[in-house]
Amino acid sequence: MSGPSFNALGFSQVTDAGLSRPSQSFFNTWLYRHDHAAQDGAQLYLALPFGIPRWRLSMLAWPLAHADVVQDLAVGDLPGLAQAVQHFFAAHGGEGARIPGAASQRPHGFPKGSTR
Repeated sequence: MSGPSFNALGFSQVTDAGLSRPSQSFFNTWLYRHDHAAQDGAQLYLALPFGIPRWRLSMLAWPLAHADVVQDLAVGDLPGLAQAVQHFFAAHGGEGARIPGAASQRPHGFPKGSTR
């Protein structure tokens, strides 16, 4: 799975101050946030923690306890990820408003600050 796969499911990579580079917070952790909150205000994050070959869906950007993880998925399970996202939004009243500041996907080489 790759960035375009996650973008197709509505996720954008969490970035430093809206720049196009990944956050340095947890070194090589890949962190994505769904571009829309649920109707009840819950947000959905997708992370691949460094050294753990599993994707984790959570309502917290950095879940520390197993109880904070909504779904734990194999790295290559894109259909399972799509289904887990659908179940999350169904359990939280459906997909809500777009999260302010959610990054839109830009083609490589697009000028900073430009959107489609």
